[in-house]
Amino acid sequence: AITEAERLSIIGAELRARNNLAWLTVSDDPHATMSAARGGMELATRMGVGDMVLQFAGVACAVSIDTGDWNWALSVIAEMREQSQAMSHRIEFGTTEAILRALRGDPRPEAVIDALSPLDPETDPQILAAIDYARAWIAFVDGEYDRSRRLAETAATGALGVEQHAARVLGGRAGLWLGDGGAVASALASLGASNQRGRAVDAAQGTLRAGAAAIAGDADAGSMYEEAIAGWHSLRLPLQLALCLAERDRFLTGVGSSSYPEIRGILDGLSAAGLLRMLEPVARH
Repeated sequence: AITEAERLSIIGAELRARNNLAWLTVSDDPHATMSAARGGMELATRMGVGDMVLQFAGVACAVSIDTGDWNWALSVIAEMREQSQAMSHRIEFGTTEAILRALRGDPRPEAVIDALSPLDPETDPQILAAIDYARAWIAFVDGEYDRSRRLAETAATGALGVEQHAARVLGGRAGLWLGDGGAVASALASLGASNQRGRAVDAAQGTLRAGAAAIAGDADAGSMYEEAIAGWHSLRLPLQLALCLAERDRFLTGVGSSSYPEIRGILDGLSAAGLLRMLEPVARH
């Protein structure tokens, strides 16, 4: 569709197709989503289609959490703040910024979300779910795993599609760090019933299954973790790889970590001081 729209110079159709491509590829390859969204953003900017610039920028910034393009995303969010935005875009950019600032160790990442208040009571629940999701990440990085799990579950009830999947994964991960096998099993059951398919989805669910197996004492947990780690390496998703490595070392062995240098290298590369502060006591134990 993109190729045909380009040939016929139908800009509206091309932008819609690029937007759909970006959303459809994220469950398989977030880097493909980033490429599609940035390409759409550049085209919309060149053609002066301001609403689509915001749309593509929001998608690209959100997926940057996984791809590791954090500096670029924070720069774009600051640039977009200078433009007139609907509240939906303000929430989208604000929640992404709050998550990135939490991961980087900013002292008050929730201030970005708090500044959005008061919200219209008629705001779409799917948009509001993004706020709960961001607060769930903030709580997770702060080591408040039960609060993170509850916020992620709330986010999942309001979200749809890949956003709901991400919230359920985070809720399951928080349950894992609580040592709550029931919470992980519940998250996996919900994820299994979803219609999300792709390599990134498989790696996320595989990571949770490995964690559940590890805390249950399953002998297959090691090989399950190795498969998940290989998936994250293949997809080049540094945040998820670092978390998966740390969880393997914590839940599979319960003691020291030969993965610490790799984890430290990944998080230093992301300037993820907040997440490193959370993981370091476990990883260096």
